[in-house]
Amino acid sequence: MSTLIKELPKGNLFLAVFVSGAVIIADTLVQHWVFSFLETENALIITPFFRLVQVWNTGVSFGMFNELAYGQVVLSAFSLLVCMGLLWPLLKTKDRMHAVAYALIIGGGLGNILDRSIYGAVADYLDFHVLDYHWPAFNVTDSAVFIGVVILLWATVKSTPHKDITTISSK
Repeated sequence: MSTLIKELPKGNLFLAVFVSGAVIIADTLVQHWVFSFLETENALIITPFFRLVQVWNTGVSFGMFNELAYGQVVLSAFSLLVCMGLLWPLLKTKDRMHAVAYALIIGGGLGNILDRSIYGAVADYLDFHVLDYHWPAFNVTDSAVFIGVVILLWATVKSTPHKDITTISSK
């Protein structure tokens, strides 16, 4: 293990800890700020298409698995396994874009685990809608996971060598 630690790109490790920590702290601060405004109101209307709400999600995205037996334990354990699984590529990558992507996903996962362990559910508070059609409420950590996945896909496609189309078509 000490050999692995010596080989780590230390800048990426620091960056990953910073980004993951920033995601968790930002989610916690925004959550407390939003919920302090919503103590007496059901929703705080920001724009005609965006409002702040207080939703406790015991499942996963879109409220799936809300009724899962031992759901909080199962979902937290799964999230922790995913975060742990992402540590290896995070620690091995030399690319900062990949490191940021992994850190966003890990920070988002750990932030949701923190909510589940403290509140028994994930606190969602961002609600976008068009007329009566609502996107399911989400939070900063959900956004970090989504952005991390998008960055990871983009960075992977960008770094993958592509064959020249003229070479393929001339064969």
